[in-house]
Amino acid sequence: MTYFPFGQMPKRRRGTGVVGATEFAVPKGALSVWKDRLAAQGVTGLSESSFLGGARGRTSWIGTDVPQDAGNLGFRGAPFTLRDAAATGE
Repeated sequence: MTYFPFGQMPKRRRGTGVVGATEFAVPKGALSVWKDRLAAQGVTGLSESSFLGGARGRTSWIGTDVPQDAGNLGFRGAPFTLRDAAATGE
């Protein structure tokens, strides 16, 4: 996942057409590792949820110093708000 910072952009406002969260799949029991890691980097506003079956058969990504048993299993989603879902659904 890549972000492109644009210094001249105004601060985002919540509302229609805005991604409200970014969701990643991690192994069961790994959320505390990620919460600690992200908090050490100053990340705030984190929340947890769980779902069944989304990570089944996936292998943790190992390209950093994150232990393999806590590695990212993939991008799960990015929910956003819409005024009219028809065009997005199409």
